[in-house]
Amino acid sequence: MDYDLTKIKAFSSREQSGDFSIVSFTIIDSYNIPQSIVSSKISQFQNALTFASKLIEREKSITDEYTRDSLFAEYLKDIKQVHATELSDAHQRSTTEITAKIGPLVQQLSDKDRILTERLDEQRREYEQQIKALQKSQKSVELELETLKREAGAELDRELKAFRKRIAQLESDLQGKIQAETTIREQCHKEYEQRVDLIESKNKELLAVKDASLQEQKDRLEKREQELIRKVHRNASSSFRGQDGEQFFADLATDKMKWVMTYTGDVDHSCDYSTVIQNVPSFIEVKNYTDTIPFKEVTKFLNDMKLHPEITFGVFVSLNTSIQKKQAIPISMDWINGNQCVMYIQSFNELDHDHVFLMIEQTARLAGIITRNILQKEGENLEANYQQRIDDAKIYISNAISRSGKLSTKIKADKIQITSLLELSTMNILNELKQQNLELTTAVQIMLGDTIEPVSDEIDESIKDTTSPSESKSKKRSKKPAPPKN
Repeated sequence: MDYDLTKIKAFSSREQSGDFSIVSFTIIDSYNIPQSIVSSKISQFQNALTFASKLIEREKSITDEYTRDSLFAEYLKDIKQVHATELSDAHQRSTTEITAKIGPLVQQLSDKDRILTERLDEQRREYEQQIKALQKSQKSVELELETLKREAGAELDRELKAFRKRIAQLESDLQGKIQAETTIREQCHKEYEQRVDLIESKNKELLAVKDASLQEQKDRLEKREQELIRKVHRNASSSFRGQDGEQFFADLATDKMKWVMTYTGDVDHSCDYSTVIQNVPSFIEVKNYTDTIPFKEVTKFLNDMKLHPEITFGVFVSLNTSIQKKQAIPISMDWINGNQCVMYIQSFNELDHDHVFLMIEQTARLAGIITRNILQKEGENLEANYQQRIDDAKIYISNAISRSGKLSTKIKADKIQITSLLELSTMNILNELKQQNLELTTAVQIMLGDTIEPVSDEIDESIKDTTSPSESKSKKRSKKPAPPKN
């Protein structure tokens, strides 16, 4: 069956699917759709449809134009001729009317032009006269300017001569100052060399002092090392350790208090040492234990005191540890056997030795006074009365000794702190003096214009390496190995 393709519409249907529409078209079965249309995007396909619509409209307009040219050509030619005749007539009428209206205006304009020309001529003549007057005044001004230039030139010449004279004087002054500067530079260089020699000599002296100090420290270290080895060997034995502790306390008491320490450790029922303190016969028992001292040692000490009624005062000293069944206070005291006073000192090495020895002397003197007063009186009632007085005063004496023990501990801690502060202050002062020396040397180098070179830090190193004997002693003491436990 044949179809008239000019009458069948290509559009088939349109269906809505979400945000898009599906448009269907009808084509001939033998027609192959171009590949570019098949592979085009939606926007490209829409542009192709729009372009096709414009092409169809253009095809219709071409058909209508052919009809118009073929059917209405003669009609249009006549209309154009009539229109041209009407335009010519209208042009002639308009020209005549405009000429009639513009003629008077042109005459008026020509009159005004003539009047303006005359006025312009008059003004031009006036301007020419003014220009001539200005030219005359310009000439007079130029003459005055020439006169002023000549006068100014003469004045400038005078000032120039004065400036040249001043420059010559300044150059002579500059030469003198250069010579003075050379002299000053030479003097500064000499002073600098003297200072450098002085610094070098000081460096040599400091190095010598440093070497001597290092050698002294080395010898001291070797000596202490030997002593430490000897002490380690002796600490291996409790008897040797006890003898060392006794000897240490005896030497310290002899050195600080000038007590005459008599060794009585080899005598039965006697303490380690007997001495006289403030004219008071005294016994001293020294223990060098590494653990808490058992109370049986205290009992033995009290028994020895009881067997010697002639001894008024006794001291039980523990060098490193506490004493069993005693209070935590470092120093305490007690009255035994009616008229004998005993003092207990715990951890003696942790206390201030000077303060402890003064406390021992004061307590011994007090015990001697009380004992003498008791012995001078007769009768049991008087003795009981003194015993009551002793018991009443015992609380206050114990409190005073307890406070004194705490004060001794604090004094030792403060002494260590003050020693460290003094050593730190000394180091700061030496470093400040070194910095001042460096600044003065740098100032001299700047004045001499020499290259500034860093000064050796040997002084600072020597200061750092040179430690005080107390500091080295504290360091060595901290490194001392603990003796073996008894």
